[in-house]
Amino acid sequence: MAKRSYHFHIGAHEIYQTLISDAFSALANEMSNAKVGVLDPILFRSEIRPLLQGKPQSAIRHISELNIDQSLERVVLSAHGIVCGKKEIFSDKGLYASNEPFLSSVARLFEAEDVTLHLAIVPQHDFQPVADSISSAAQDISWIPFIDEIQEKNPSMKLVVWPIEKSIEDSVEFLEGICGTSLPGSKKQSVKKIAISQRIQSPEVVRESTDIVSAYMDYMFHRDMESLAWASEATIGIKRIRDEFSIS
Repeated sequence: MAKRSYHFHIGAHEIYQTLISDAFSALANEMSNAKVGVLDPILFRSEIRPLLQGKPQSAIRHISELNIDQSLERVVLSAHGIVCGKKEIFSDKGLYASNEPFLSSVARLFEAEDVTLHLAIVPQHDFQPVADSISSAAQDISWIPFIDEIQEKNPSMKLVVWPIEKSIEDSVEFLEGICGTSLPGSKKQSVKKIAISQRIQSPEVVRESTDIVSAYMDYMFHRDMESLAWASEATIGIKRIRDEFSIS
């Protein structure tokens, strides 16, 4: 049996909140045949979340303590808002910066295991917390400080960054990437339908920024993509972005 790998969707807030769990329910046979499983959200909240949030009543210290089906070769965990509370998204260093306690807890949870962290991001202008909070072009709203911190604190872990610019179109590539499997055409459409239903249920991003701020946010996202392409060890999950920057 191949060594089990773990794939942990850690964020960001409000990006594909329940896409993974909903898709696993719709694609149960395909995932079972591929020996891919998703950790039950209730089990995650009760057993793992306390550890990642630094609470002393944590039920476990390591992922191996959970009773996970031994036949699974790939285990997916999804907790898109686990990194920090919404009030801590902004810092003086950028989006989600300074999350050392969380990252240290992740290292303990997966010590000596084959683990990949998956971070979904969107253009700053399309990220609801930015739209709610940004007031001037003087704020640093880059994703890069957090990406750098993930790699600095957990150098043995692989990191895949998913720049989601087209939430419906990108949903299939995102899900296939995390699950490590290719879906047939009819099942791809099922995933897109799930993404459509979730977008309808989510509030629209309200943009009230000035043209100057809007242009600045667009510039920040483009700068982040250049940094990912040329100065980061992280893998870019979306092929469209890799093609744009000629990344193999």
